Amino acid sequence: MSKYFFSSYIQLIMAILLSSTIAKAQQTETFTKEEQKQIEYLKTKQLNGSFGIAFINSVPQGAYQENIKSSGQGFYISGGYMPFEKIPVIFGLDFNMIFFKSDEKLFQYGTKPQITEDTVSASSWIIPIHLFTRVQMDLDFILPYAEVFGGLSIINSDWTYKSSTYKEDNESDIHVPFSYGFCVGSLFQLANIITLPASRVRIDLDVKGKYVFGNESEYSTVTIQSDQTAKFDKHNSKTDMFILLVGVTFRF
Repeated sequence: MSKYFFSSYIQLIMAILLSSTIAKAQQTETFTKEEQKQIEYLKTKQLNGSFGIAFINSVPQGAYQENIKSSGQGFYISGGYMPFEKIPVIFGLDFNMIFFKSDEKLFQYGTKPQITEDTVSASSWIIPIHLFTRVQMDLDFILPYAEVFGGLSIINSDWTYKSSTYKEDNESDIHVPFSYGFCVGSLFQLANIITLPASRVRIDLDVKGKYVFGNESEYSTVTIQSDQTAKFDKHNSKTDMFILLVGVTFRF
């Protein structure tokens, strides 16, 4: 999982650098006076919509961390809209997919040519889905902001048995506690892409930290046993997390 996300970070950085290069190349073009006037207008035009993607590193807090004994990595998608002119308040929805530690074991038995292979895997993840309200300051190239949010977190632990001979089997444990919290972050301009006659898209690096207060909930950790079964250990605690996000936001 960590190798996958490291590779994705590298790809994201390359995409950001490419976007910045394209935008700078566009700035060297020659425009008529009317086109230049339109460009200056578009530079100050309010961008109402936003769409963001980011990579996540999550650290459970308190008893939640003591029980699951794992940090989590994943991805984040959000969309927002600023409905008022000159009032920097954005309303939106975000989706967070966070994977915690997983385990997989291969069991082989029998003799050639009839060797049976069984694969047993265990995993856990959490999906916080939140409505948010953001207030942000426009300092031109930097836009610091603060958010409050609330919604639900879907917590899942599962065990899967796959065999080359026998029937597959699986078991899962799902709980959905309420969650809410606050977030602070900043947008840093990477590119300001203007397409005449009337289009502007701003690409920003988005860096933020979120603290999620998760209501008390039951959840499980899964351990694979030597007999290929799974042991579900039940826990009950608050499900607080601190989440660090780094990504890209497109404003349009």
